[in-house]
Amino acid sequence: ARADATDVSRIAPPRSAAIVMGSAKVKGTSVSETLTAALTTQLTAAGVETTTCRATDFLRDGPARATAARVAAADLFVL
Repeated sequence: ARADATDVSRIAPPRSAAIVMGSAKVKGTSVSETLTAALTTQLTAAGVETTTCRATDFLRDGPARATAARVAAADLFVL
């Protein structure tokens, strides 16, 4: 029998998450930053190891590769 796509009972919860924040505003002035902080707090409280990256981290080759590696290693990716 084929599994029901809506049955999430066998899906393991994420152990790690990478959040990429798209705002380029000055630190402390972005709604995206506030939402990211709130989500990070909730995920951390649930036992999820969370890393936050800025979209601007992808502008230079070296930092872009390191950021992409962190995102690829996460169980959960949030943009």
